[in-house]
Amino acid sequence: MTQTMSTAPATSRSTSTFMWMARILLGLSGVAGVYGSIYFSFFATPAQGGVVTAFDWFIAAWAFLTALGSVVVAVLLGRGSSLYVHAAVWLVLAHIVFGAIKLFGYQEIEALGFFAVDAVILLLLWLGSRSRTST
Repeated sequence: MTQTMSTAPATSRSTSTFMWMARILLGLSGVAGVYGSIYFSFFATPAQGGVVTAFDWFIAAWAFLTALGSVVVAVLLGRGSSLYVHAAVWLVLAHIVFGAIKLFGYQEIEALGFFAVDAVILLLLWLGSRSRTST
């Protein structure tokens, strides 16, 4: 009798680990974004980067909705639907565009750190959504 070892459970487990890591980072990024958008919208002075113009309010609303969506989708990713993976990817891409506006429009170099986090989230989503049948 020959004994064979299947790698499917290990692949499934590692895929699941990547998705959990993506969920955690997406959720934390979302919580930080919700906090930041509320702080800079209602508590920060203009000298501290608070909103002043109508465009600032548009950017603040964009940040808030994207961040809140990230928190919600981070929770829903646990259901295993590819719809939520696609939603997460689109939210991260929207956050990258938001970061580009902050970097180039407001000269906020801090956006570079968020680009790195966004890139890691996208990588983890890709790794976590790979086919579990490939060995």
